[in-house]
Amino acid sequence: MQWTRDGAHNILQIRGMITSNEWDKNWQRPILSALVGAVKPA
Repeated sequence: MQWTRDGAHNILQIRGMITSNEWDKNWQRPILSALVGAVKPA
């Protein structure tokens, strides 16, 4: 298995945020925006 450059970058961003305790403050924004993008309007 190989990571794409973008995929590896995203994982390292998350790991860095978790390590620096920034994850608890910032996790909602990317998760909620991904969920909004995944929901199709009726």
